[in-house]
Amino acid sequence: MEKEVPLYLPEGIIHHIFSFLNTKQRAQASLLSKAWLKAWRTNPRLDFDDRYFHQIKNPVCKFFEDQRNCSLKHPGNCSSCEEKFRAHVSNYTLLRKHAYQDHHIEEFNLSMTLIKDDYVACDLINTWLGFAVEFGVKVLQVTLHQGLYSSYTLAIGDILPKAESLTELRVKTCRFPMQIYSERNIMCKNIKVLKFEEVYITNEMFHCLIAGCPSINDLVIIDCRGLNKIELINLCSLKKLRIYVKNDLNIKVDQAPCLENVELLSLEWMNFVQLGTSPNLKSLSLYSGRCIRNGQLFDDFVTKFPRLEYLRVIESGSFAGLERINLTSHSLKHIHWFSNSETPKELDIDAPSLASFSYSNQIIPNLSFASASSNMRSCISICCPHLIDYSWFLRLYKLVLNLVPSRISLGIELPHAKHGFQETIEDRLIAMIASTCVPVQVEELKLYTVAKWSPNIDEHSCINLIDGLLLACHPKTLVLPKTKVHLSAGNFMIKYLLNMLADRRDEESCKSTCTKLWQNDLKKVVIKQPPLDCNTSLDESVNFESGKMQIIFALEWDDNASLNSSKARVRSRYLEP
Repeated sequence: MEKEVPLYLPEGIIHHIFSFLNTKQRAQASLLSKAWLKAWRTNPRLDFDDRYFHQIKNPVCKFFEDQRNCSLKHPGNCSSCEEKFRAHVSNYTLLRKHAYQDHHIEEFNLSMTLIKDDYVACDLINTWLGFAVEFGVKVLQVTLHQGLYSSYTLAIGDILPKAESLTELRVKTCRFPMQIYSERNIMCKNIKVLKFEEVYITNEMFHCLIAGCPSINDLVIIDCRGLNKIELINLCSLKKLRIYVKNDLNIKVDQAPCLENVELLSLEWMNFVQLGTSPNLKSLSLYSGRCIRNGQLFDDFVTKFPRLEYLRVIESGSFAGLERINLTSHSLKHIHWFSNSETPKELDIDAPSLASFSYSNQIIPNLSFASASSNMRSCISICCPHLIDYSWFLRLYKLVLNLVPSRISLGIELPHAKHGFQETIEDRLIAMIASTCVPVQVEELKLYTVAKWSPNIDEHSCINLIDGLLLACHPKTLVLPKTKVHLSAGNFMIKYLLNMLADRRDEESCKSTCTKLWQNDLKKVVIKQPPLDCNTSLDESVNFESGKMQIIFALEWDDNASLNSSKARVRSRYLEP
């Protein structure tokens, strides 16, 4: 017998389909049949967004930029659209309240705009939120785009005490009342996720809310005005903490034993950051737009964060008064350090479990590892200064040498100012490098430029820069920057390397006294991109596209080659009078 195909979709399937539709589309879909109408009325996930009634995507533009010519962009005016939206939500909640009281609400999302004080709209918002709480809402999300003349405040003190089933509260772009409630009045023990984004809230009101929600495990604060001092104490269930502010950051976290992930971002000064002992902390990210003033944060990592695995530090200013940082951790596996300042100048790392290390800065620091593993991946990015001397190459060589035996990827940003290098890199400087440095094997050496800028290097300095880098390190892969036809420096760099590598294939030229010292250690050369032969003329074979041309060399070096003869030849050629 053939199986009978059901004529109607199950109500749960229709609810799932509704999750992909907006407010207006759900109402339109309810007209398909009685089954869809009932599913719409009993939908556990309610999403009311007034922007679909205005047919404009950006909720800010629809009221402020386009309010004057609103009638020209879509039928009706703003007031009629507002009335339609309010009538729709009010009718739905009223019908749900009287006919389907047994169907609970899992998620309630309200997003609307208040241009000015509208007491009718304020009363309606309070009524709708009270409806959601009455039906046992678990996830409550409120987004109110308030104009300059709107003074509506979210009645949080009336919502939370009654919301016994509420587990997630997400509030965006609205105001909290100035009045301070006691912990007993706003107690909500079941809230697990709390997110405030672009809301106005005072320090006292925030601390009162946090004290009334002791079961929070995910706390997100994004650009909250009025909140300039954050204290999180005795939150035993807190696991994730994310704070993004545009002003100065002052935060204290203590007695949070379950804390696992911390992200702190400040576009200004990171004045005071105090993290107490967190035995379960696994990831710590610090972003500062200007300065990190609290260097004691990196002290005693072993005791404070015994399970920390990931550390990311990004700062565009400096570490105030901090010349040296010591990092000691037995559990740390990944370090990402991006800096745009001259501090810290020394970075000592003792992390035997470290698997990857990324460092980017304008200067070359004194970096030391207590133990570097061959399984560790090191990615170093250094900005090439406009004035290169012997000490710059020597610091770069020491930096790479301290990362041995890890797998090293080295990136050098070429100068992009009008005049390139302030002084030409002299031949004598390259000779000093060859006489003092034993080349270090690296996985990749990449020369690159900042977007929309071009390398501006004279030909002589270009030759000596490449020679100095290849004398200090032997890369398995050499990547040249993307270039264009009119960039003479970029083209010259490629032509020079192609010619030098082509000379390497000729045994007679290798024995010549004019042969570059690093050529003697080369065994094999392959051009991976584009696939060319080293003896091929660049002008005839390579078609330069607009900013898309990139040359990649695969180099094989002879590690057993003796450098004594080359050093002697250098001294006789350059150093000796």
